[in-house]
Amino acid sequence: MGTPFYFSSSLIDEGLRLDEFLASRLGISRNQVKQRVSSLVVNGKPCKLSKKLVAGLSISGILEPVPHTELVPQDIELSVLYEDEFCIVIDKPQGLVVHPGAGNPEGTVANALAYRYFSAGLEYEEEGFDDVDNLRPGIVHRLDKDTSGVLLAAKDKASQEFFSSCFRERQVKKIYLAVVKGLPSAKNGTIEGWLRRSRSNRKKFILTEHDEGGKFSQSFYSVLSSYGRYSLVALYPHTGRTHQLRVHMAHIGCPILGDPLYSRVDSSFPDATLMLHAYRLTIPLPDKKRIASFRAPLPVRFKEVLRTLSARYR
Repeated sequence: MGTPFYFSSSLIDEGLRLDEFLASRLGISRNQVKQRVSSLVVNGKPCKLSKKLVAGLSISGILEPVPHTELVPQDIELSVLYEDEFCIVIDKPQGLVVHPGAGNPEGTVANALAYRYFSAGLEYEEEGFDDVDNLRPGIVHRLDKDTSGVLLAAKDKASQEFFSSCFRERQVKKIYLAVVKGLPSAKNGTIEGWLRRSRSNRKKFILTEHDEGGKFSQSFYSVLSSYGRYSLVALYPHTGRTHQLRVHMAHIGCPILGDPLYSRVDSSFPDATLMLHAYRLTIPLPDKKRIASFRAPLPVRFKEVLRTLSARYR
């Protein structure tokens, strides 16, 4: 069953296409708007997605669930950090996509988990991940394709709901490490604002001081080391928005090294890939007997860049 929605356009929305407006407000792509939005009416009348908005329009409709797509089990090696009857925690390598989607129907963490638990014909309800055709089998949070590090997935519905509630209620502590270009003006700080999709580049997000149809985001940072015009920082996201840390660091003039969207190619490290790593995840376990902390070792790409910086600026 779909989810009803209602929005009212404002002055800042004037001139936007209706599909662009809905993509921003619903947090989905324009292509998904075409596929998943039904019963769409503007001021009580059916309307085309190409309509240009003016202030004061009432927009309502239904956001349908993600279409059912069969998840193909694939034998993809995973680096397991921890596993018990409730969950599995992996160290996701850079370049591995978490969920199937447009352009990545296979070769994802979800495909790998499906293979790990279903390849032997096990009963779903008894052996975990109770629906092999679910596009998010037990995965309760996400990492961008080019972000490496700690990723947790639940093994049954009860555990999945428990972990999901931990994320919703901010009971999870996350620490990321990043090599950034530049030196923040303060050793420790807070970055916050509303994140929304860029109207000029749908792949990017921008940070605004006021709510312009985006989602509130907040991160804390701490400078661990500085190397001339580069810094190693620890990042502590309080919210979990798409591209949040990448946008936040770029916003204060310290974009993450190797970021293809929010930074330029660096002349000293022209081959650098995104230097962002989910280093530690601390979360309660469903048995409620303890809080567990999982750590993903610093990847090779970090060690190589830091070794070069240390030698150059020692």
